[in-house]
Amino acid sequence: MQRPKLTHRSHTHSTAQSRREFLTKTAIFTGGILACGWPFLTERSHSVYAAQSARVIQTESTIRYVLELDGATVGPLQSLESGFVSGEIISYQDGNSTVLSKRLGRLKYEDIVLTFGANMSGPFFQWIAKTLNRQNPRKNGAIAFVNQNGQIIERRELQNALIKEVVFPGLDVTTNEPTYWQMTVTPERIGYQPASGQAVAPPPANQSGFHTGRFRLQIQGLEQACAFVQRIEPFVVKQEIISYRDGGSAGESRVRGGRLQVGNVVITIPYHQAGPFTAWFSAFVLQGQLAGNTKHGVLEWLSSDGQTVLATLALNNLGIFRMAPVTREGTPHVQIEMYCETAQLTQFPGVESSGVSQQTVPRKNTVPFTQQKVVPLQPKSRRQPRRQNLNPSLPQK
Repeated sequence: MQRPKLTHRSHTHSTAQSRREFLTKTAIFTGGILACGWPFLTERSHSVYAAQSARVIQTESTIRYVLELDGATVGPLQSLESGFVSGEIISYQDGNSTVLSKRLGRLKYEDIVLTFGANMSGPFFQWIAKTLNRQNPRKNGAIAFVNQNGQIIERRELQNALIKEVVFPGLDVTTNEPTYWQMTVTPERIGYQPASGQAVAPPPANQSGFHTGRFRLQIQGLEQACAFVQRIEPFVVKQEIISYRDGGSAGESRVRGGRLQVGNVVITIPYHQAGPFTAWFSAFVLQGQLAGNTKHGVLEWLSSDGQTVLATLALNNLGIFRMAPVTREGTPHVQIEMYCETAQLTQFPGVESSGVSQQTVPRKNTVPFTQQKVVPLQPKSRRQPRRQNLNPSLPQK
């Protein structure tokens, strides 16, 4: 007997029916698990899974993040990235087996990336200031996830956290958009607390306070030229985080701060206003007059009125090493790159409200560098000077 030919329509109908049956059985099975409880999940693992899934359930627009340090709220965060817990996979060979066996090892705690504005309190910015000053303070804290109804849906606790990186965003005089600073922290431990249902006052909408077009840069001896700076690229300071084993705590991993790596300062200035930088480049790079030719600078973030100083970053021992022509909005500009040895956050928001004195951040000089008399050191002679009687000019395109 000849079998009936299966048409495309009957095949599609059969496939759809099988798919519906599979999804129905899967839904019934999943519902039974949620109703009866998964027997293989411990209370700890269930809490971790629920906490790490909270952001998937909630939409980004309905969650607000509140940061706590040492038991006190320090302000709302603009955004939060990473900060999960995972297991380390250990691979090994069992005897002469050709199969590579695997097992779960220690817990791994990911770094947490925080984005924030000027409405954080003084103790938070002081944490940054002390880190830039190489004091390496550790902080215990928590991040509360609050929904639009003012209920805590998750609480992520941090233990012995160190600042790993601070990113000061790029600035540009042609725009005036809100901008946010970014910080990466490395905690020794991360703990989760699932949704408690506790009602708290909903945090206000985060207002940056920092704007891309509201800034002022001053460099020693180049103040007039710095008034024409059009753009400053993002400035990054990184701290080396060293992980080690502490035998006194059951071999658990610990972290400590290492060396600070201060990024380069990159600015863009109109071609016809770059003369003072050209003279500095000529003496410092081309003629090799290094002694006494490094400079100090100050970068200030201003409020929306362009007058009030919100934060001040001192840039110490700047050394110019590169100049290159660029085109900006159809006009010739010069991009200038300088190395920076150290950076200090000497003024920051929230000092008056938090009662934290700015004098906790030591300063080498109490007199502004614009009023200081620079005494050049005796130049060191070189065996083979590079060139003599140079007459440098800006590079042409």
